[in-house]
Amino acid sequence: MAEAKLTPLSREETRQLLFALRYEAKKAVKADMKASGLKLWDIESKTITAEAEVYLRNHWRDLLPKAKRKAEKSKASTLQMSVQNDRRICTGLDLWSDASGRAIGSRPLCGR
Repeated sequence: MAEAKLTPLSREETRQLLFALRYEAKKAVKADMKASGLKLWDIESKTITAEAEVYLRNHWRDLLPKAKRKAEKSKASTLQMSVQNDRRICTGLDLWSDASGRAIGSRPLCGR
């Protein structure tokens, strides 16, 4: 039987996964509070965050699949944004000049 080789996550992937785990834990805690009849605006955010940390410690295995999907989605959108930003690299200035050749204006030359 071949063993599955685990590759460690990069720092950015770990950060995104932890963020997604905390987000899912907060969402679950808020749903529990709403289901028990509490109004969220009556509860301090630090209380919700503390409850979410406890929930995360106890239920992280349940939250992991959702968090991984969310982190992958976030990674894909981040990659798409970086590709769009790479297209806007400015390489110089486009100079406008009058009939005598004197520069009267400029704008950045940005590739698209």
